[in-house]
Amino acid sequence: DDTGQWYMSRSHHCATSYMRAENWLPAVDGHSFDSCVIALTAMQAKAISRYRDEVKLRAAVRDQERVENGEQIGPANSSLDSPEFLDGMYDFIMDDWPSDPDTRDLHTSLVALQDNLHHAIAQFASGAFVKLSIRSPKDSALGMKRTRDLIRDMVALSSAEPGSPAAANEDLCIISKALAESLRCYTGAEALRLLLESDRVYKDICAHELYLGEDEQFNLKVLVREWCEEVNPDWEFRAFVVEGKLTCVTQYNDFVFDTAIKENKRVIGEMVHACWEAVQDRIQSENYCIDFAVLPDLSRTLVVEVNDFLPPIAGTGLFDWSHPDDRKIILSGGDGDGWEFRVREQQMEGHSQQNGDVVR
Repeated sequence: DDTGQWYMSRSHHCATSYMRAENWLPAVDGHSFDSCVIALTAMQAKAISRYRDEVKLRAAVRDQERVENGEQIGPANSSLDSPEFLDGMYDFIMDDWPSDPDTRDLHTSLVALQDNLHHAIAQFASGAFVKLSIRSPKDSALGMKRTRDLIRDMVALSSAEPGSPAAANEDLCIISKALAESLRCYTGAEALRLLLESDRVYKDICAHELYLGEDEQFNLKVLVREWCEEVNPDWEFRAFVVEGKLTCVTQYNDFVFDTAIKENKRVIGEMVHACWEAVQDRIQSENYCIDFAVLPDLSRTLVVEVNDFLPPIAGTGLFDWSHPDDRKIILSGGDGDGWEFRVREQQMEGHSQQNGDVVR
């Protein structure tokens, strides 16, 4: 598809695409996180793809052997979901590639990328968040040992009654915080590892290569963004803009209930709106969604990212794209010229949303 309606289209993966962070960052300068941009070479991209292919192949072989030995393999115990397997593969590949003539140059390119990342991250005392031009490697965190260790440590401190709505809400908060913290990088090695283990990064590299024109050079970038200690991942909000008009805003992590968000809903909405107004004239798109982080002390609002697309590509949080009334609000706004703001106003009964569970 080259119409731009779907994620996999050339218009979303070309050098001028407004989905690429290096293209929209100037519009939110002064209202977002300090960032620097690193060019990703074609060789480095090839090395990342080759690494992911090898890990997947070795995981498939290992799991087939386990099945032949009588094991039942599912999502919870597949090799690709095992931190121990992934750690072992990383150590093996990074040790094996330099000695193989077919992969020696690939390894050298990864070391160079790691050094570039390390130099960029060193500018930020609190660490950094890394992403490709379009998407971040946040899916990598799920398979990292440090993520699961953080979850175990935080659950061990819980005093909530197991099985209660409070415990379910706390579990969701813990997972959210652990995943976010696992994306904080202090070294180039940590950043490179996230890129190597990410299917999102792998797919974006493949898409970029697929849509390159005959006269185009590889031009993806890696962005290194300052980590802000004060940001709480559960205090992120997504706004939808259609034909230049802000139509609605939703709590981004729509599973989590936070009493302070509920109590400060009006102020948060005003802060998000004010931040959008400060950047809207510089954003070179009429139809997009834009994510904001409001600091829990209500001292500041920051733009997290601009996404140059709308549903169904974009997630809709507490709005249901399949519901005609919600779709109308996303595309046209609330009553009159107003816009609607939704946050979760009560805890879920369990770990998944049920019909009628969304509270507005």
